[in-house]
Formats: sequence, C-alpha cells, structure tokens
Amino acid sequence: MASHTSERQEADIVACLAEKMNVSAEEALMTYYESELASLIEQGELGIQYLSPEYLADEILGRKRG
Repeated sequence: MASHTSERQEADIVACLAEKMNVSAEEALMTYYESELASLIEQGELGIQYLSPEYLADEILGRKRG
C-alpha cells in the first residue's frame, strides 16, 4: 500500500510540475527525478512525503532556480 501511495504522490508532483513549468509530463518527470527531493521523498526523510504535491513541486522548482 505504501508503494502505491508513493507512486500516486510522485504522479501528483509530476502533474503539478508540468502545469507550473508549462512542459510535457516527460519533461516534468525528468525534473522530478533530477531533484534532490525525489530521493528524500522515496526514503521518507523528515516526513517530507506528507507535504502536498503543490508544495513539493514549488520546492523542487525553487531549488532548481537556485
């Protein structure tokens, strides 16, 4: 069940990234997996997986912009 929840969260984050970046889902997926947050979410570090997909997408974009 946790794996399904994690996959659903990843899909939601990627959808948010695609919308915010105005790019394809494939490009958003690459942005997600290139981010440091992707591994933290996968590992369940710091409870980050409980934050909203919108917040996490904003975090990924903020860190990408530097």
